[in-house]
Amino acid sequence: MSHWVVTSNHPVLGEGLGEFLARSIAGQWTESRQGQHVAYTLSDSGEERIRHAWPMARALAQYLLIYHERDWLDELLARRYHSFDPDEHRQIVKDVLSLLHSDREQDVGRLDLAATLIFSYLESSSTVVVEGIRTFLLPDIRVEFEEAIDHAVDIFLMEQEYQEFVRLLRQLVQVAGHSKEWIHVRFRDNRFFFEDGSGTRIGEDLVTDMLEGVDHEEGALDDVLISALVTLAPARITIHRGQLHAEGRETLKQVFEGNVLFCHGCARCYSREIDTDRRSF
Repeated sequence: MSHWVVTSNHPVLGEGLGEFLARSIAGQWTESRQGQHVAYTLSDSGEERIRHAWPMARALAQYLLIYHERDWLDELLARRYHSFDPDEHRQIVKDVLSLLHSDREQDVGRLDLAATLIFSYLESSSTVVVEGIRTFLLPDIRVEFEEAIDHAVDIFLMEQEYQEFVRLLRQLVQVAGHSKEWIHVRFRDNRFFFEDGSGTRIGEDLVTDMLEGVDHEEGALDDVLISALVTLAPARITIHRGQLHAEGRETLKQVFEGNVLFCHGCARCYSREIDTDRRSF
């Protein structure tokens, strides 16, 4: 008679382990505990041992990569980054999970790799320490998780910087007050123009100065437009047939808090009364 022993000293990984093994591997399991240490033993014959090896490997892979994946990510994130509060930590882990599970084929491959590595270990050992599997048998998966964490943290920090930038622009608008009630923004030849409600050009010197020396880089026109509008601080803005990128649109909406309308076709949109002689961006 031979035995399988699955054991854990981990306060989280040990929770629910016995029930999971009983559901996944048929047979008579016995439990023993000493403090945080828990061990589950399955007695079988040599023949059954061979038969159980792959189901055991597959089950342990699922246990670690499905049932306790979030716990592993929590530990890795806490170990690599210490400055995030609980809410930020939860958001980053949520983002990591989205990154890791964007491709079903990749999910299947990760699970298959873990099961294969565990199976190779089980061929020569009958004792399994579940936290040892994570530490010693799955280094490639740990690296993949760490890289996803680093990427998610970069995205999170950039979003924080962006939101701080938006708050600053919003404060500038609030401090400036509304120097203009309503500004219409029109585009032609990679340049924008401002008009008031009656169609009269406004802010031309400001726009000319801001466009001076600006390169034809993606998003550059958006940045100049946002800066000009923050400077003029209108109460309401209409963008006529705008050439803004999605990021520029979103920034305008956040800075001016619902006071931006994106028009896709009106008499002003199709008017040709823009001087084409003027210097283009």
